[in-house]
Amino acid sequence: MDEEIGERLSRAKIAWFSSVRPDNSPHTVPVWFTHDEDSIWVASSASSRKVANVTLNDQVTIAIDGSAPYSLVAQTRAEIEDMAQHPGAVAGFARKYNGFDITDESSTGPLVLIRLTIMRWLLDGSAQ
Repeated sequence: MDEEIGERLSRAKIAWFSSVRPDNSPHTVPVWFTHDEDSIWVASSASSRKVANVTLNDQVTIAIDGSAPYSLVAQTRAEIEDMAQHPGAVAGFARKYNGFDITDESSTGPLVLIRLTIMRWLLDGSAQ
């Protein structure tokens, strides 16, 4: 991942996650996220619409700072992942969101990780 893109992902608090419903209509929601060298990670309720959508269709777009002339928008493949297998992503949420523990089910119920593997940047942060 490009260093400048990585820095922007680190600073941004909210991204827009767009998946496809079973009737092929779009479903777009704001999400908290973190990233590493290879992936963008989203934590979500296991029973959410976005998780159900990803289970049926792994095509997802993620948009960061979509109102600026230097927007980041990526076409991705999404996979539901076990948190226990990705402690770095779990720690990333705690660092980015003031200690938010995605393994603690007491306030949000069970969460899962959605791993977004970037297939291509539709908008890469350069002037449009």
